Amino acid sequence: MQHLNSTYAELYNAKYDRTGHVFQGRYYSDCVDTEEYYWCCLRYIHNNPVKIGLVRESFDYEFSSAQEYFAGTSELIGETSYERIGTRFQTSEEFWHFHRLFEQKSFLDTVEDECIHNYERVKILVEKYMFDHRIEEVQTILTIGQLKEDFLRTCKRETGISERKIENILKMDCKRV
Repeated sequence: MQHLNSTYAELYNAKYDRTGHVFQGRYYSDCVDTEEYYWCCLRYIHNNPVKIGLVRESFDYEFSSAQEYFAGTSELIGETSYERIGTRFQTSEEFWHFHRLFEQKSFLDTVEDECIHNYERVKILVEKYMFDHRIEEVQTILTIGQLKEDFLRTCKRETGISERKIENILKMDCKRV
């Protein structure tokens, strides 16, 4: 395998006048050392094609292992991984629902990804807060002192994002309307 990868890298680098590893840069590996992290990674990987707009549902992406998990076959997926799914989820609907949950864990590839992820998390909390408090406009949260303080405190506790960043996201959201 190493010989194959090395040969491929040499040919690729010669063809595109490059040096170094073919996949260096944005891609990296990380140790999946907890059960929680395993599930977060699985959902993150399966939802990437959805996030960038290639497909509407993760199992629709033809190059994803999600199809095999949803279909109930284990031709390409390792036996251990497939057994984990069966242990955690009783039905394929539960597994599908798990993929639809909003991911609070952040898997950041770039600063732009972090900004988008923070915006999405704050937007979800804003919508919930507005619904719970019967508020019709985001601007109301920014202009009424007690609401603003309460929301910023709640949002910071839920997301870990600084109050200043949350306030900037709220202001951005007001400008979009």
